[in-house]
Amino acid sequence: MLLGPIPPITPLQRLQGNQNDLDPAQFTRLRRLQARDQRVRAHEQAHNLAGGGQVAPAVRYHYQTGPDGRRYAVGGQAHTPAGGGSSTAEQALDQSASLRRAAVAPTRPSYQDRITLNTAFVQEERLRNQMKQAEEIQQLQQKVHQAQQAADSGTTAPAPSAAPSSAAVPAVISLMV
Repeated sequence: MLLGPIPPITPLQRLQGNQNDLDPAQFTRLRRLQARDQRVRAHEQAHNLAGGGQVAPAVRYHYQTGPDGRRYAVGGQAHTPAGGGSSTAEQALDQSASLRRAAVAPTRPSYQDRITLNTAFVQEERLRNQMKQAEEIQQLQQKVHQAQQAADSGTTAPAPSAAPSSAAVPAVISLMV
């Protein structure tokens, strides 16, 4: 006698049924994989949350199949832009700062996270140096322009507050040609 349709087995029931069929060593291995999966997913999610939009929302996970037949994340990689997407140096600095925050967001940063952090620091230092050089060149160009205007009008240009280094002068002249 049929009482009605048999309710489908839920994934949790299926998992529990599989766990009951495991020997103690397999069960221990399964618990370790489950814990590892949770840590990996939390680690990559921390990158995404701290990245401020600079870390791609898609994370690539590396899986291992457990004794219950399910796949568990045992490693992961949050993708970051390789750079070059910024239109200004300030935007590149902001991007690098976001990358630094994302790299150290997990409770236990990985070796790759520390490499990414170091790379971001080096990139920021390089960008700051480039910005400083560009500002110095602009200031020198303004002084040269003022001197040229003064020479054209027959007046003397104001004395520069500090003499430019001899290494900076050729760069200014070559930019003006």
